[in-house]
Amino acid sequence: MQQWAKELEANPTAKPWDVFTSLFAHMKKHQDFYEVLHKTGRDTVLRQSLRKKIGVTKELSNLDAYQKVFFADGVSGWIEEWIERGMQETPEELNELLCQYFNDVLSSLGRIFTHD
Repeated sequence: MQQWAKELEANPTAKPWDVFTSLFAHMKKHQDFYEVLHKTGRDTVLRQSLRKKIGVTKELSNLDAYQKVFFADGVSGWIEEWIERGMQETPEELNELLCQYFNDVLSSLGRIFTHD
């Protein structure tokens, strides 16, 4: 994960929306490693790395910490399931699915919280 972060941060053309495609490409490139990590139950390393990268710290307010953890753990769960299913999608396909999911969730929140 540190290698991926260094590569991303060293890329002067990287845009914020490139983060997940870049992460997924890194993981696909090192698929054997991440599959072993998953199969041996060491997925928490990935989750903790994402939490650290997103900036989850004890100094955050409770609300900020809850939001960041929700996001980090959701993405790590998404990745764990991708690994579990054999990383069938390309990094670009997986990123597109994640974007579609975020769009679907955001568009449906209005309906969920509408008071009649």
